[in-house]
Amino acid sequence: MLKFLYLVMIVVCQTGCACPQVHAGPPTPVTATLPPENASPSRVEVPVQVDVSHLVGSYVSSVPARISYDNWNGHNNTDQGFVEFVDGKDHYKVRLELILQGQPTYTLNGNVISYSFRFKYRLHGQRLFVFWLGGTCGESSSQHQGDVYAPQLNLVVEGTTALSIDERWHLNSSTSIHVSSIDPCVITLAGINVSGNLAPKLQGQIDGLLHSVVSSIDAKVGAIPFAQAIAQGWATLNNPISIGDGLSLAIRAKGLVLSPITSSGTTLMTTVGVIAEPIVGATQALPSGPAPALPSPSASTGGGFNITLPFHLPIATINERLHALEGREVSFAKSKVRIKSLSLETAGSGQLAVRMTFEGDGEHAHCGEIYLVGKPFVDAEKQSVTFPTLDFSGSTDSVIVDTIAWLKHSDIVDQLRTALVFSWSEALVRARATATDEARKTNVALDLRDVRVTSVEVGPAELLVNASVSGGATLVSPLLITSP
Repeated sequence: MLKFLYLVMIVVCQTGCACPQVHAGPPTPVTATLPPENASPSRVEVPVQVDVSHLVGSYVSSVPARISYDNWNGHNNTDQGFVEFVDGKDHYKVRLELILQGQPTYTLNGNVISYSFRFKYRLHGQRLFVFWLGGTCGESSSQHQGDVYAPQLNLVVEGTTALSIDERWHLNSSTSIHVSSIDPCVITLAGINVSGNLAPKLQGQIDGLLHSVVSSIDAKVGAIPFAQAIAQGWATLNNPISIGDGLSLAIRAKGLVLSPITSSGTTLMTTVGVIAEPIVGATQALPSGPAPALPSPSASTGGGFNITLPFHLPIATINERLHALEGREVSFAKSKVRIKSLSLETAGSGQLAVRMTFEGDGEHAHCGEIYLVGKPFVDAEKQSVTFPTLDFSGSTDSVIVDTIAWLKHSDIVDQLRTALVFSWSEALVRARATATDEARKTNVALDLRDVRVTSVEVGPAELLVNASVSGGATLVSPLLITSP
């Protein structure tokens, strides 16, 4: 059989004879392969929170406690401060005053901030007939000091600010403010209603007064450093994350996905999904350097991640297990053999060979060295690495049959197979705990839900035991962005 590369030489002699040692040629080295990378993209979730309490507070400061046309200042003893407008055939001129009542109220719902302002207003309006006729509404002469009159009519202004994130990760807004309700203003002179259709026009004029408030709000939203925070998180996730034992997790971010904006209290929230191709490897071997350019939001893909976690089982460690069998005697019928030494060597084609030197007595006194060859396999149920095919080669069989055929029927193969069982269950539990603890130090929370040994590869001086790890990752603390 071609897969068995070793010849066995056994020297048969009388009891007590000098037994020369015969060595096989050196094994063919096998280059270890790197852990396989993911075939499909994975996704790492990054929570983002924007505290808009300062932003909403700016709405309050953006709305003056008192608003009037052209510095009317609440005085009636001047003919200045009027604004003229035409409605069909009707010609008007008005001046008004708004006084803010109490504190504005606001609510957050998804990506929309809604708010309401309550005012008291008074109006001085005139309508052109042949000459100007008019008067005032919304004021009481019993509630004035000197020539300053207090507004009496109710006016409610409502507004919304809809937030969105553009392809450059800038937080944008679209704000609108309008008069939602207004007490009617009726101005009569000598029994004649001179106000006409003044109320609808009045609403439009008040909306115009609040235009500066809209501009102020949108400017403040534009100043929120959302894009800078995303860029910072992007750079962080492109740095390897230590998971202990000299290993690091490289997220290898490839793209970003933006979830819908939600809200709670004074906080806007969203999640940025990082599309990634994560791998685990020795820290010094993973690529490092500046993060790639921040990409635009893309369509959602992937979910969680699946990575390969490599464990190294040095051949020297396996030999320590074999050394425990040295000195044992194997008996069968009237013959016995004592194991002098055992060692493991690479044998090419993904195989390993156990070299055993022995000496024995009985009916067929003998001494020499033999090789047993086999491949390592993964026992998926018991999560262990075993050598179930370890056995004498065909050439070994022919030599044994001609000399000490009983050795083939002894339990020497079973003893070696039992000694070469390596359980990884506890190591996987420790690795999961270590990786979780180490990643948390860099503000990354790993959720490793399933860790299982899936394959084993033979390297020049070690076995590379690959564990498949599925789960997810997020930031321990979300990206917090505070409005200016």
